[in-house]
Amino acid sequence: MNKKNNAEIRREVISELVIEQGYISIDYLMKLLNVSRMTIHRDLVKLEKMQILKKVRNGAKAQPLDNFDVDFSYRQTINVKAKRAIARLASRFLENGDSIILDNSTTVFNLIQFLSKFDSLTIISGGLPSILELIKLQNLNLISLGGDYNPHYQCFSGLIARQNIEGLMVNKCFISAASYKNGMIFHSTEHILSNIKTMLKHSIKKYLLIDHSKFEHIALHYMSDINIFDYVIVDEGISSGHLDNLKKHNANILVAKLNDKKS
Repeated sequence: MNKKNNAEIRREVISELVIEQGYISIDYLMKLLNVSRMTIHRDLVKLEKMQILKKVRNGAKAQPLDNFDVDFSYRQTINVKAKRAIARLASRFLENGDSIILDNSTTVFNLIQFLSKFDSLTIISGGLPSILELIKLQNLNLISLGGDYNPHYQCFSGLIARQNIEGLMVNKCFISAASYKNGMIFHSTEHILSNIKTMLKHSIKKYLLIDHSKFEHIALHYMSDINIFDYVIVDEGISSGHLDNLKKHNANILVAKLNDKKS
């Protein structure tokens, strides 16, 4: 894996701060990152083009999540530790012989790194990055959903993919969401959402993997109530208020610890 350069590391830090805090000033970023105003300016221009944030006078603010249309590659760099911790905990629910279906989210993508310890799994996925990683593993049967390819989201979706899902019934489904509000989860992209809803209908057990940043925004399209999930897995960055709200709507809430190395 290629090492990140200084600019990539800075932009990852800036992205996470803006998403978590909603607004960040240029002066604060200059002091935090020990770089010039012009360097921060260039970083913000780059991140605005990627639709991570909106550049404003003397700083930047987060994009509304219903317009959060960031490509897959960059979403992989956001909240990395939280997503990995969530995926590590989710992997404990897997057993040899399972058939599982994965959505194309970057949170669920992290689950793949914990699959090599199993002797036999059947994995179904429409996410191209997931498929490319899964073919490296020798211990599983891989089923690709096919369908219309979207290079921005790096996944296959649409009617063909949905029909292929409808021909299956799997043990376990792992999905994420763009946002949470009062017992409901939402997605920002309608054409992908229809495939995820079909995944949920054709899975015996359902797991929702969602990091703390998804509780501060609203996405446009309703996905489902969270009471349909057997377990909801969040990370320890979640606020006590949001955690209490989750527990009102689903009794099986698990909190992943960032420093928990058990698998």
